[in-house]
Amino acid sequence: MANRSNTQYSTLDTRRYLQDEDYKLILDFSFSQYNGKGYQQYGYFGQKQLTRAWGNVVKQDEIVVKASALGVGAGKPMRSTSGYDRYAGSIPKIGHGVKIGEDDLLHLQEVAAASQNRDSAMYQLMLDATIKQSNQLIIGMQNKLTSWVYEALSTGYIHNADIDGIQFDIDMNVPLANKFKTEAGKDWFTADDFATPNSASDPVGDMLAVQDYAGGAKIPVTHWEMTKKLWRKFINHPSVQTKCRNSINSVVNKELALTESQVVTQLHDLGILPIKIVDEKSYVEIDGIPQVDTASFDPTSLVLAADPSRLFEYKNACSVLEEATRFGANKEGIYSFVGENGSIAVMNKWYEEEVTNKATAEQWVVPVPTNPKHICILNIFNSHVWA
Repeated sequence: MANRSNTQYSTLDTRRYLQDEDYKLILDFSFSQYNGKGYQQYGYFGQKQLTRAWGNVVKQDEIVVKASALGVGAGKPMRSTSGYDRYAGSIPKIGHGVKIGEDDLLHLQEVAAASQNRDSAMYQLMLDATIKQSNQLIIGMQNKLTSWVYEALSTGYIHNADIDGIQFDIDMNVPLANKFKTEAGKDWFTADDFATPNSASDPVGDMLAVQDYAGGAKIPVTHWEMTKKLWRKFINHPSVQTKCRNSINSVVNKELALTESQVVTQLHDLGILPIKIVDEKSYVEIDGIPQVDTASFDPTSLVLAADPSRLFEYKNACSVLEEATRFGANKEGIYSFVGENGSIAVMNKWYEEEVTNKATAEQWVVPVPTNPKHICILNIFNSHVWA
């Protein structure tokens, strides 16, 4: 019996309706919906590597000494150079897949059959299904990297324990001196749920103390970051309201509740650096059901950091699928490479035995602080234990 020709596509095979270039455009569109969000706000992709190992060298002291005024013919004083810290690690792989199963495909076929122009209707239905599939695939990859960035930023650590993946831990090398907790008895709240503010605490004073440390350590911090939940509780904290109210000379009513904009203005006048609010929403699949995921940004921590656009470098490596395409593997499906450096490798294939269209994506990537010393973390509970 002769082998079946690879050109004889099933009527439900994605390749019947989309060329490689078309599929790449759909994936790129899915990726573009994330532009300027999540991890993209916190760093940049480094050069794609062939190896999974990475290494960083960070200068211990980045303060530049002023030049000296010199007399005629005088020699130039030579400045001493500080040492360097080196840290390294390996790049993990993230990935997942989505599929259009037999039930879905048969439903599309039945809907198309009811149309006067069956072929045109089937094309549109397959296109719509592919776009939905692409969004789930690509944005899910982006959400994963963002969750690592939020965790790394707010805890100085990444603890990965996916129920359908592997477990590993990565230390971001944030110095212990850059990690702060409230004093005993001065937790911002009396419980982790933030239900009861602690009147003995001084949130503004704690933040100013961390800023003073950063200034003395010559850390080029520019802003604070905290979750939306903590922000809401923070601006309504009695100690914060009192301190801000007392800084307004025209306020006579000592019980007046200041508005959010009034608190923001007074915090600025008190010397608090700008505060960026992190509003994180993502989902995880448990037993086949999408559920709201646990927040990656620690809700009990706030972060004082340098320019967010340069906080992290995303170390990334080549997928073996790139090598596979060089030897013609894409004849069996559609292979595409999207995102920064084309680091997200996507494979879309048709399976006749189980009548399924599957699209899978993988990416070798990990966020690494460009300089761990440029991150300071303040936890609002004295009992907090650092990872």
